[in-house]
Amino acid sequence: MSPEVPAESKRESKREHSGWSRVLVIILAVILALLIVLSLGRNYIASRVAEFYLARKGIASEIDISQFDWGAIDARVRLGPSLAPDLTIERLHIWLGGDHFVPDIESIEMTEPRLRIHFDGKQVSFGALDRLLAVFTKPSAAEPAGTAGGAVPPPRKPLGISFENARLTIETPAGNVVAAGTGAFIGTQIRNLRASIQPAQLRSRHFTADILAGRIEGRANGKTSDLEIALGAKRIAYQGKWHASTLSGSVSLQRATWQNARFTAASMALRLNTQDAETPDAAAKTAQLSLKASDVRGNALRGTLDATMASDVNLTASEARFDQSRAKKLVVNAHSGAAQLGYANSGWGVSGPLALHVNLAAANTVASGHDISAARADVQMKGTGGWINGTASADLIGTITAEGGITNGRSLARQIPLAGSDPAMVRALTRALTRFTVDAPELHLTYMPERKAITVKVPSILKSTSGATIRFAPNGEAGFVEGENGRWRGAFTLETQGGGLPVIALNMADFTLRTDQAAMPLEAALHLRLKANWQTFHGIALDTMGHLSGASGVLHFVPEGCAAVGLDHYESGGKPMVSALKSQFCAADALPLLTTDHGQWKVAGRWNNAKLRLDRATANAMSATGRLAISGNQAGMENGAAQSNAITLTDTASAKRFAPMAVRMKAALVHGTWRGTAHIAAKETRTNIASVAFHHNMKTSVGGATVAAQDIAFAPDKLQPENLSPLLAKLTRAKGSADFTGQVSWTANAQKSQGTLRADGLDVTGPLGAMRDVKLHIDFTSLLPMLTAPAQSFSAASADWLLPLSNIQANFRLMADGIHLNSASALTGGGEISLSSLTLPYGPGSTMTGTVELAHVNLNALIAASNLQDKVTLDVPVTGTIPFSLGPAGIRLHNGQLQSDNQGRLAISRSVWTGTDAGPPDALHDLAYQAMENLSIDEMDAVLNSLPNGRLGILFHVKGRNDPAVGQEARIGLIPLVRGEVLQEPLPLPKGTPVNLTLDTSLNFDELLHAYQGVFGGGND
Repeated sequence: MSPEVPAESKRESKREHSGWSRVLVIILAVILALLIVLSLGRNYIASRVAEFYLARKGIASEIDISQFDWGAIDARVRLGPSLAPDLTIERLHIWLGGDHFVPDIESIEMTEPRLRIHFDGKQVSFGALDRLLAVFTKPSAAEPAGTAGGAVPPPRKPLGISFENARLTIETPAGNVVAAGTGAFIGTQIRNLRASIQPAQLRSRHFTADILAGRIEGRANGKTSDLEIALGAKRIAYQGKWHASTLSGSVSLQRATWQNARFTAASMALRLNTQDAETPDAAAKTAQLSLKASDVRGNALRGTLDATMASDVNLTASEARFDQSRAKKLVVNAHSGAAQLGYANSGWGVSGPLALHVNLAAANTVASGHDISAARADVQMKGTGGWINGTASADLIGTITAEGGITNGRSLARQIPLAGSDPAMVRALTRALTRFTVDAPELHLTYMPERKAITVKVPSILKSTSGATIRFAPNGEAGFVEGENGRWRGAFTLETQGGGLPVIALNMADFTLRTDQAAMPLEAALHLRLKANWQTFHGIALDTMGHLSGASGVLHFVPEGCAAVGLDHYESGGKPMVSALKSQFCAADALPLLTTDHGQWKVAGRWNNAKLRLDRATANAMSATGRLAISGNQAGMENGAAQSNAITLTDTASAKRFAPMAVRMKAALVHGTWRGTAHIAAKETRTNIASVAFHHNMKTSVGGATVAAQDIAFAPDKLQPENLSPLLAKLTRAKGSADFTGQVSWTANAQKSQGTLRADGLDVTGPLGAMRDVKLHIDFTSLLPMLTAPAQSFSAASADWLLPLSNIQANFRLMADGIHLNSASALTGGGEISLSSLTLPYGPGSTMTGTVELAHVNLNALIAASNLQDKVTLDVPVTGTIPFSLGPAGIRLHNGQLQSDNQGRLAISRSVWTGTDAGPPDALHDLAYQAMENLSIDEMDAVLNSLPNGRLGILFHVKGRNDPAVGQEARIGLIPLVRGEVLQEPLPLPKGTPVNLTLDTSLNFDELLHAYQGVFGGGND
């Protein structure tokens, strides 16, 4: 039995139970009241909670939730400042579902969303939304920094998002761009999207454009999407540097996907069209660019793009300009089967295999102020290429063909040193440059950061319509290769010919060029062979090898050894003055042979073994050595100097006019005019003869020379006439002096010369024997050739000839064909001997004819001059004429006729006829001998004719009487008379016996002349 509880204790227990019940009821009532309040005010509370959350993130907002239950949320949203919100959604409907305590968001529907984006010219901003985006794009602890994703885990299944009547406003410093449209997405996949970009006028200090219209279209393509964006604009300008009248373009992605800010596309196509586009470096009337790429990948958060390009890039432009280059039409096609395209860190990059085709029509470029045009140009190359962050690379092999010319080729030709001062060369260069074709069949281009090279595999040829050809050929590893420190190296051969151009063969065995310095220093080893015409110099030949160096537009050439130099001829007035030049030209003291400096040039050195022909003088010159320095510019030679102390001058005329001469020459070139002096000496005796002062203008071909030969002293065993001229070889043993002065002047079309020769009191031995007191006065009207005025005079006091002569006088004239003797006379044998007018030709082997006239000349003088003077006496004056000829066979007489003028005597020793060993003659012969031994001549005539073998036939007819000093009687015995023996014994010829004698005899005339020369050849002091 249980103990009984007191009643008072029961009452306390009942009071406690009643208190807890009341508390529980109160709690339940409060909870019920709260549930009632929450149920009635949850939309309001949720709105405020969302606003409070956004406010904590620094985002002003206004959220009005009209429905909030387990199935859906309806709200009206504003984010950002109330006056300029960044995002507004007129109606936001969120569908909720799932069996979780926190429901999943199944889809979102937006009506009239309005989004505002800010672009300041450098970066994009979503305004206040940037803070909210930072939260959702912040990498979670489980995901490494830098990967796509965010703190909010992705939904369990793709989220459906759709919007109607959406509006996107992009605010820029130039104005706003607005796009409006409707679309739907499932996750990041576009289900459908259609939006338009509204027209707008953008104006700022740096950028202006009129947006015409644009569109954005997207559609589902299986599990992927296709997207296309197109936009058009006009009157576009950027920073005053880039502008275009119109610009339109589109970009499309096919089979694209987006996931966690990453995107891929099976292919991408880009198209751009513009009109009247211009930048500081490029411009085009119209241009079209298309690009196709495949396997595109990118990351929107990282700002990267990757594509594997099995693609074609096509660019077509009209009226295109690139810097100073222009083209009527430009077509570029670049094809790659597997190029890699990428964008990262604000830099573009593309690389891979490349097939490039560039075609130009009616193009031109300006290089160094010269306009180079191309009617067509075609470039086709294959290899690899790339462009990464502004750095290009290529390794291509292909062909280049072009047809064009230089429109202002004459200006370029005139600027070339030396060549620019020659009108004929300028014309040839102008014709060659005006129209030509270029064919480079195999060209290898390498352009890499670590290596750059241009290599010619086979010869490249430039051909001009003028017939000129330039051939560029490989030389070993031919081409241009960049080495260390920006130094280019290479080797090649270059040949030119035809069309009036110089014939050039240049072998550039090795050269280096530093392109990393402003001075661009050049070093080259070369071998040059050249043949050219320049101004009035024809057939210039040069063969040299050596070292070429230069920098800052200044070039120096130092030959290795001596250059072989030649010249066909130098002409003045269309006629050669100097020709057949050959020489060795060497650098002096290791100094440059040739220097060029921005159009200025200088040639300096020494010559060895120079040989040339002086055509106007019909002479040759040889110079063992000499020095030459000439400088000039495009206008030609300007200044310089030449000197030689070892020149030998020889006559090349068929009839030699002067003997070899030794010449010392010194000249200076000032402003295109040569002025100098030459000193002439007889080479054999080294006796100074004359000095010559000369001048010649290279531009006008006008010049002149003055010759002065004062007091030319002749002396035996020293200077003799034959040392001056072979024409004077017959003049020996000269003693005395002579003077000569002469002037020569010339222009481009004519030449004049004159001179004067004076000799007074000269003694000389010549063809007329030893002549004394010779006086010679000659006025030359021309020195080249030697011509004189009429009636030049020659005289001598006496001469020892066949007949001793005195008072010798001659009047003559030098003509082009020979010496014309007008008259000549001398006193001899008590009478006068003279020559009729005749011509002595200059040429060897020529023959002259004339007539010797004798008047009252006693023939005994002729006998006295012969080797018969002790055997023959012919003391009779005669008058007559003796025609003669003088040629290679000697002197020949032709039917000479002589008649006695008075009585005389003839005495011929019988030893002339019988000889010293002859027996006694019979009576008849003895009577003839007696008649010729003592003949008093009453009449005599003779006929003279030359016979073969140098003999002279003389037919004498003499009438006279036997006139011995002592007369004898002829007695005939009776017995010899009876026996018939009267004529067997000599009989004396009675004095006074008449004689009528015809004598036909001959003598060795050549031997007689030889004997004469033996007697008188030495002259007489």
